[in-house]
Amino acid sequence: MGWEQRGQRRYYYRARRVGSRVIKEYVGPEGSSEAKNAAEEDAETRSTKATLRMAKQERQQVFETAQAQVAALGQMANDIISGALLASGFHQHCRGPWRRRRKQ
Repeated sequence: MGWEQRGQRRYYYRARRVGSRVIKEYVGPEGSSEAKNAAEEDAETRSTKATLRMAKQERQQVFETAQAQVAALGQMANDIISGALLASGFHQHCRGPWRRRRKQ
C-alpha cells in the first residue's frame, strides 16, 4: 500500500491479497482528494490494527504468566502429595502408580 513514483509523478495504490496473489488497485494521483482520503483511511486502519495487535500481545503475556504460576502450583502440589505418600509407606515403581510397600 502506498505512494509509488511513476515517472515524475506520484500515485496512490492500494494492495490487497486475493488468495496467494497481491492485487494493486489504482486510487489516484498525488494532488487528488481521493488519493489523500484513501491514504488517511489506510493509515488509520494500520494504526487501529497495530493497537489491537499490541493489546492481544499484552493479553497473551498475562495468560502465559498465569499459566506459569498454575504450573508451579501444580508441581508444588505433586511434591507435597509425593512426600505424604512416601512418609506413609508407599513407593512408585518405574514412575507408575503408587503402591504400598510390602512388609518384610
